[in-house]
Amino acid sequence: MKRFLLLVVIGVMLGSCKKDDGGTTPPPPDTEFPASTKFAATLYAPTTTVSNGASFEIRFVLYNVSQAFGAAAEITFSNDKVQIDSSSIGSAFGPSGAIISLRGPVNANTYAYGVSYRAGSGSSLTGSGVIVKLKCHAIATGTATFSITPSKLEIKRADGTPINNFGTILIEPATVTIN
Repeated sequence: MKRFLLLVVIGVMLGSCKKDDGGTTPPPPDTEFPASTKFAATLYAPTTTVSNGASFEIRFVLYNVSQAFGAAAEITFSNDKVQIDSSSIGSAFGPSGAIISLRGPVNANTYAYGVSYRAGSGSSLTGSGVIVKLKCHAIATGTATFSITPSKLEIKRADGTPINNFGTILIEPATVTIN
Protein backbone atom coordinates (compact mmCIF):
# COMPACT_ATOMS: atom_id res chain seq x y z
CA MET A 1 0.00 0.00 0.00
CA LYS A 2 2.84 2.42 0.87
CA ARG A 3 4.47 1.65 -2.45
CA PHE A 4 1.22 2.39 -4.31
CA LEU A 5 0.82 5.74 -2.50
CA LEU A 6 4.43 6.64 -3.25
CA LEU A 7 3.87 5.92 -6.96
CA VAL A 8 0.69 8.05 -6.95
CA VAL A 9 2.50 10.96 -5.26
CA ILE A 10 5.42 10.75 -7.71
CA GLY A 11 3.00 10.53 -10.65
CA VAL A 12 1.09 13.61 -9.48
CA MET A 13 4.31 15.55 -8.95
CA LEU A 14 5.66 14.65 -12.38
CA GLY A 15 2.34 15.35 -14.04
CA SER A 16 2.16 18.83 -12.55
CA CYS A 17 5.63 19.85 -13.77
CA LYS A 18 5.75 22.09 -16.82
CA LYS A 19 8.28 21.62 -19.54
CA ASP A 20 10.23 24.81 -20.21
CA ASP A 21 10.30 25.35 -23.96
CA GLY A 22 12.57 28.39 -23.74
CA GLY A 23 9.80 30.73 -24.87
CA THR A 24 9.40 29.15 -28.31
CA THR A 25 5.71 28.36 -27.91
CA PRO A 26 3.68 31.10 -29.62
CA PRO A 27 1.10 32.91 -27.50
CA PRO A 28 -2.52 31.89 -27.93
CA PRO A 29 -4.42 33.87 -30.58
CA ASP A 30 -6.27 36.97 -29.40
CA THR A 31 -9.94 36.11 -29.41
CA GLU A 32 -11.17 39.52 -28.23
CA PHE A 33 -11.58 40.76 -31.82
CA PRO A 34 -11.14 39.46 -35.39
CA ALA A 35 -7.84 40.09 -37.16
CA SER A 36 -7.60 42.83 -39.78
CA THR A 37 -4.99 44.53 -41.94
CA LYS A 38 -6.95 47.80 -42.23
CA PHE A 39 -6.32 51.04 -40.34
CA ALA A 40 -9.62 51.33 -38.53
CA ALA A 41 -11.64 52.35 -35.52
CA THR A 42 -14.25 49.60 -35.26
CA LEU A 43 -17.17 48.77 -33.02
CA TYR A 44 -17.29 44.98 -32.79
CA ALA A 45 -20.17 42.86 -31.51
CA PRO A 46 -19.02 39.30 -30.67
CA THR A 47 -22.69 38.28 -30.67
CA THR A 48 -24.77 39.85 -33.46
CA THR A 49 -28.16 38.30 -32.61
CA VAL A 50 -29.62 38.29 -29.09
CA SER A 51 -32.98 37.78 -27.43
CA ASN A 52 -34.90 40.69 -25.96
CA GLY A 53 -33.72 41.08 -22.35
CA ALA A 54 -30.36 39.40 -23.03
CA SER A 55 -26.99 40.92 -22.17
CA PHE A 56 -24.25 41.40 -24.77
CA GLU A 57 -21.02 43.30 -25.31
CA ILE A 58 -19.80 45.92 -27.79
CA ARG A 59 -16.03 46.36 -28.12
CA PHE A 60 -14.26 49.44 -29.45
CA VAL A 61 -11.20 48.20 -31.37
CA LEU A 62 -8.37 50.21 -32.89
CA TYR A 63 -6.62 48.43 -35.74
CA ASN A 64 -3.05 48.99 -36.88
CA VAL A 65 -2.20 52.20 -35.04
CA SER A 66 1.32 53.41 -34.39
CA GLN A 67 2.54 55.01 -31.14
CA ALA A 68 -0.94 55.75 -29.78
CA PHE A 69 -0.74 57.24 -26.27
CA GLY A 70 -4.46 57.79 -25.82
CA ALA A 71 -7.83 57.53 -27.53
CA ALA A 72 -11.20 59.20 -27.01
CA ALA A 73 -14.53 58.92 -28.79
CA GLU A 74 -18.26 59.33 -28.56
CA ILE A 75 -20.40 56.32 -29.39
CA THR A 76 -24.04 56.78 -30.30
CA PHE A 77 -26.46 53.88 -29.95
CA SER A 78 -30.12 52.95 -30.38
CA ASN A 79 -31.33 53.76 -26.87
CA ASP A 80 -34.84 52.64 -27.82
CA LYS A 81 -33.45 49.11 -28.35
CA VAL A 82 -30.57 48.77 -25.88
CA GLN A 83 -29.31 50.06 -22.57
CA ILE A 84 -25.62 50.37 -21.67
CA ASP A 85 -25.17 49.00 -18.16
CA SER A 86 -21.44 49.46 -17.63
CA SER A 87 -18.09 49.84 -19.34
CA SER A 88 -14.58 48.60 -18.77
CA ILE A 89 -11.18 49.36 -20.21
CA GLY A 90 -9.99 46.89 -22.85
CA SER A 91 -6.57 45.26 -22.91
CA ALA A 92 -5.00 47.47 -25.62
CA PHE A 93 -3.44 50.03 -23.29
CA GLY A 94 -1.82 47.49 -21.01
CA PRO A 95 -2.09 46.94 -17.26
CA SER A 96 -4.75 48.93 -15.44
CA GLY A 97 -2.19 50.70 -13.25
CA ALA A 98 -0.65 52.38 -16.30
CA ILE A 99 -3.82 53.96 -17.66
CA ILE A 100 -6.44 56.50 -16.77
CA SER A 101 -9.93 56.67 -18.17
CA LEU A 102 -12.92 58.95 -18.28
CA ARG A 103 -16.23 57.52 -19.34
CA GLY A 104 -19.93 57.96 -18.99
CA PRO A 105 -23.15 58.89 -20.67
CA VAL A 106 -23.32 62.22 -22.50
CA ASN A 107 -27.06 61.97 -23.10
CA ALA A 108 -29.70 59.27 -23.60
CA ASN A 109 -28.12 57.83 -26.76
CA THR A 110 -24.45 58.87 -26.56
CA TYR A 111 -21.66 57.38 -24.48
CA ALA A 112 -18.20 59.02 -24.26
CA TYR A 113 -14.90 57.56 -23.14
CA GLY A 114 -11.23 58.39 -23.01
CA VAL A 115 -8.33 56.08 -22.25
CA SER A 116 -4.70 57.11 -21.94
CA TYR A 117 -1.43 55.98 -20.49
CA ARG A 118 -0.22 58.04 -17.54
CA ALA A 119 2.01 60.98 -18.48
CA GLY A 120 5.67 60.05 -18.34
CA SER A 121 5.03 56.30 -18.54
CA GLY A 122 6.91 56.01 -21.83
CA SER A 123 4.22 53.64 -23.07
CA SER A 124 2.34 53.61 -26.37
CA LEU A 125 0.17 51.25 -28.37
CA THR A 126 1.47 50.02 -31.71
CA GLY A 127 -0.74 47.43 -33.35
CA SER A 128 -4.35 46.56 -32.65
CA GLY A 129 -6.44 46.10 -29.54
CA VAL A 130 -9.66 46.57 -27.61
CA ILE A 131 -9.89 50.05 -26.09
CA VAL A 132 -13.24 49.87 -24.28
CA LYS A 133 -15.88 47.19 -23.66
CA LEU A 134 -19.52 48.23 -23.23
CA LYS A 135 -21.83 45.86 -21.35
CA CYS A 136 -25.34 46.23 -22.79
CA HIS A 137 -28.72 44.56 -22.63
CA ALA A 138 -31.58 44.47 -25.10
CA ILE A 139 -34.79 46.29 -24.12
CA ALA A 140 -36.83 46.00 -27.36
CA THR A 141 -36.87 43.92 -30.54
CA GLY A 142 -35.39 45.27 -33.77
CA THR A 143 -31.94 46.28 -34.98
CA ALA A 144 -29.67 48.26 -32.67
CA THR A 145 -26.89 50.30 -34.23
CA PHE A 146 -23.74 51.52 -32.46
CA SER A 147 -21.69 54.22 -34.25
CA ILE A 148 -18.58 56.28 -33.60
CA THR A 149 -19.08 60.02 -34.13
CA PRO A 150 -16.20 60.80 -36.57
CA SER A 151 -15.74 64.39 -35.34
CA LYS A 152 -15.40 63.12 -31.75
CA LEU A 153 -12.76 60.43 -32.44
CA GLU A 154 -9.25 61.33 -31.27
CA ILE A 155 -6.10 59.24 -31.16
CA LYS A 156 -2.97 61.02 -29.91
CA ARG A 157 0.72 60.40 -29.39
CA ALA A 158 2.52 61.03 -26.08
CA ASP A 159 3.56 64.55 -27.14
CA GLY A 160 -0.10 65.46 -27.67
CA THR A 161 0.03 65.44 -31.45
CA PRO A 162 -2.80 63.62 -33.20
CA ILE A 163 -2.26 60.52 -35.29
CA ASN A 164 -2.27 62.36 -38.62
CA ASN A 165 -3.55 59.88 -41.18
CA PHE A 166 -7.20 60.15 -40.12
CA GLY A 167 -8.14 60.85 -43.72
CA THR A 168 -7.54 57.16 -44.37
CA ILE A 169 -9.03 55.68 -41.20
CA LEU A 170 -12.02 53.44 -41.64
CA ILE A 171 -14.71 54.03 -38.99
CA GLU A 172 -17.01 51.02 -38.70
CA PRO A 173 -20.31 50.71 -36.81
CA ALA A 174 -21.78 47.58 -35.21
CA THR A 175 -25.32 46.25 -35.42
CA VAL A 176 -27.09 43.77 -33.18
CA THR A 177 -30.38 42.12 -34.10
CA ILE A 178 -32.75 41.67 -31.17
CA ASN A 179 -35.42 38.96 -31.40
